[in-house]
Amino acid sequence: PTSIRELGVRMIVSCLRINPISIEYVQDTHPEFVHQVFQELENGVEVSNPAPSTIALAKRYLSVLDELLSSTYHFTKDQMLTLKKIYEIQDKQTRIKVLELISKYFGPTQQPHLNKRDIVDTAPNVSEWAQELQKWIQDDGIDEIHTRKFFNSLYNIKTQLGSDIKL
Repeated sequence: PTSIRELGVRMIVSCLRINPISIEYVQDTHPEFVHQVFQELENGVEVSNPAPSTIALAKRYLSVLDELLSSTYHFTKDQMLTLKKIYEIQDKQTRIKVLELISKYFGPTQQPHLNKRDIVDTAPNVSEWAQELQKWIQDDGIDEIHTRKFFNSLYNIKTQLGSDIKL
């Protein structure tokens, strides 16, 4: 049941939060775990008319990813599509969590690793993400930390893609 899965994922997040040794252990001994979490998000979370328990489960999975993914993690195209799918859930906190992950992808530490072609191949909808980041920066309901993170992501998108994207 969803409630049992949500409880299990909540325990995993609790063990990983502010625990670099646990994060390193999971990354080293179970490198497939991140891909499995993405698969659970893709297959196990219903986007159209989701139940509150499903939304809570999606948030927990996103929290696991936020803890495990470093700022140099390179998303695959399928993972970006999964994030786009989850972003369609009409829940403010879920959307912010997705944008936090997107902000990691467009972070300053990615610049040396990615070129324009990598970005466009992996995230063909960069302009859509940029529009969403712009929208959330203007929202008075989000805190300063998220505003700064989203703004920095927009700056990095513009730096990496230049005139290919309008901001």
